[in-house]
Amino acid sequence: MLVQLLFQIIFLFLPIISLPISKPNCLSSCGNVSIPFPFGIGSNCYLNDSFAVDCMYDHKPFLRSINLEVLNITIPDLAIRVNHPVLNSCLSNESTLLENTPYLFSDRNRFASVACDNFAILSSNNSSLCGCLSICDESQSFEMGNCFGVKCCQTTIPTKLKSYKTSYNMLKQRQKCKYAFLVDLDLFSTSNISAEDVQISNKSQFY
Repeated sequence: MLVQLLFQIIFLFLPIISLPISKPNCLSSCGNVSIPFPFGIGSNCYLNDSFAVDCMYDHKPFLRSINLEVLNITIPDLAIRVNHPVLNSCLSNESTLLENTPYLFSDRNRFASVACDNFAILSSNNSSLCGCLSICDESQSFEMGNCFGVKCCQTTIPTKLKSYKTSYNMLKQRQKCKYAFLVDLDLFSTSNISAEDVQISNKSQFY
């Protein structure tokens, strides 16, 4: 069975008034990740439940309301970078839901798909919002930073996105799983991840 891999994406959170870096007697970091207020670790250390962070035994912070690992919080940019599962046609096609949170999927992310001869579609609330086409050329390989339609495709996403689903229209009948995900543009444009890395089975997760 394939393991759901993880990619970095960015959430935007709604503006709040100027607040201190962290509340007194509260942890200001978890592992190498700074946890500034309104986020916080422990009771009475965060603004409300949407900003509660759990510092796990392996010193990795998780945003409790959506149960995703936090990689970075940037208050001036109102942005939080997290690891998010890759969606695939063999397991799941629905993203983390942000409907009842102060978060949005940032349009600094890209929608990408790794598949052969396939049109990947991102939709929300039963409406198709964007999509991209990838073809297969067995003589060519690709790295994620060179994702322009051969085995991998990418496109921009709309603003104010709170949730999404993926679907796939195959140009040719193929049995392999198809993958789609949002990914931070900065990571995406410099990554050397291959199709084989995305399609890796049962032992590894990618961060």
